[in-house]
Amino acid sequence: MTALFVVIGFAAALLLIKKLFPPPVTPQSSIRRYSEPVIPVVPVTTASTPPRAYVTAVDEKGQPVSDRDPRITEVSEHPVFKTLAPMVASGDWGSARGFLQKIAYGINDASADERRIFKKIMTIFAEADPMYQLCIKGIKPFIEANPGIKQTALYPHMAAAPDTESCRYVLYFAHELGDIVRRKKGNSYEVFLLGQAMPETPTTAKHG
Repeated sequence: MTALFVVIGFAAALLLIKKLFPPPVTPQSSIRRYSEPVIPVVPVTTASTPPRAYVTAVDEKGQPVSDRDPRITEVSEHPVFKTLAPMVASGDWGSARGFLQKIAYGINDASADERRIFKKIMTIFAEADPMYQLCIKGIKPFIEANPGIKQTALYPHMAAAPDTESCRYVLYFAHELGDIVRRKKGNSYEVFLLGQAMPETPTTAKHG
């Protein structure tokens, strides 16, 4: 009987220790929904680790990929990402957005491969961007209640976005990341959540 009380007492002590001193929680970076088998992300740094922005990836089986994988290094070693990384690490998201926006204005003059890599960097950045996350959280209830809502009707519900250009940036990459589905309609877009029914678009009859 004494041994039983000792075991119970020891178990209770362990529970108390776990409650008073819980193990540190390691923040997990969300894996974005992307068409490539390797999915780069920018993990969020914490006070317990040096501020550093870097690129990680998993393969189609969810296994970590070497940081020397060319699909990672084409981002991590690109001059744009090297300039961007310290801004992200220090939390200077405004300067980071401004830096990327300036490049975006002239990216059409770049080669097809440079445009592809820049879009990849932008997509990685967008998912990590706190403004993007706040805007998506703000608009999802309105899209859920109004499938096919016009894109411009969502702008007033994106309080974290300082201007129309920022709203467009969020919605463009929300479609790329799979958070929403956009469908062209006239000079704007209809916006849906994944899984929402999308009515067929009317077709114009051809007269022979």
